[in-house]
Amino acid sequence: MRKSIQIIVGLAGLSLVILVHELGHFVACKAFGVGTPVFSIGFGPALLQHKIGQTIFQIAALPLGGYVALSTTDLAAQPYLHQLIIMLAGIAFNFLFAFLVFLFLSARGRYEATTTIDSIVEHSPATKAGLHVGDTVLSLNGESVKDDPKKLLQIILDSPGKQLDMVVDRHGKTIEITITPTMDHPTLGTNSGWIGVLFGTKQIKPRSKKEVLHGGVKGIKENTQNIQQTLKKLFQEEGNSSGIVGPVGIITIAGKSLSYGVSFFFLMLAILSLNIGFFNLLPIPFFDGGQIVALTFIALFGPIPPMLSSVMSRFFLIMLIILVLFLTFKDVLKLKNKKINH
Repeated sequence: MRKSIQIIVGLAGLSLVILVHELGHFVACKAFGVGTPVFSIGFGPALLQHKIGQTIFQIAALPLGGYVALSTTDLAAQPYLHQLIIMLAGIAFNFLFAFLVFLFLSARGRYEATTTIDSIVEHSPATKAGLHVGDTVLSLNGESVKDDPKKLLQIILDSPGKQLDMVVDRHGKTIEITITPTMDHPTLGTNSGWIGVLFGTKQIKPRSKKEVLHGGVKGIKENTQNIQQTLKKLFQEEGNSSGIVGPVGIITIAGKSLSYGVSFFFLMLAILSLNIGFFNLLPIPFFDGGQIVALTFIALFGPIPPMLSSVMSRFFLIMLIILVLFLTFKDVLKLKNKKINH
């Protein structure tokens, strides 16, 4: 039952981020008078449909994406700048959504992290090591972290697969524990350690508007750097697809994140939204970046030869299908291995 709820939550989260992206295209199209016959969440046969104005809004059978069908005639009649704005609008909305979430979390930031464990994921390294909710981590490998939660998290992230000597305070008693972070962080990939705990927070004074804004910008900056590192690893021989997950992985991560709380769930959606925005910038057909390249080519040199366009579309469609199948296979294998290990 819990697994089913997690899947539903994960699908809902993914659909929300897709909705944000497609809403960007939709709003830009309406602003420039470009027709939008269909606004779809998901692909395949429509399950629910409702027509508003000239647009059919629908929920389709496969909730692993979505699209806004544009009038190609209307789009072709637009000046290049308008076309560019329409293609970039979805990405811009993804960035805006992420920024608003980071801003909201920053505004709620009347709390700061502690090193006291608030919750523990079942079958995680923390469970196996014997950690309890309420334990306060005092040190890791002899380094004091009691008043430095950032240092605590960094040591864990930097220690995938490495044994750590942890000292915790449990109801006034000092207890020594040995723990080994997994090499498979749920959101940061296989090069970041994870022990399966959520640390608590403590109340601090309210933040100023400047501090709230700074928190929102900081969230965008830090997660953009993480995405850049992931993309870099993707093209490194030793990294391969480390940190890249497919639809199954995305749904699993989004679904499980709600167990940490609504704030953490929306934090994951903000990170997912940033990822979708950046990956859509890649100059690949079927991505917004590829459409921008095609529109730019047409603006500079005229129509793309139909034969070339057809060959490129088929080639990249096959590559995209192979990539999705490969990542899905990896996600399923990862979940299967976790079940076996548990």
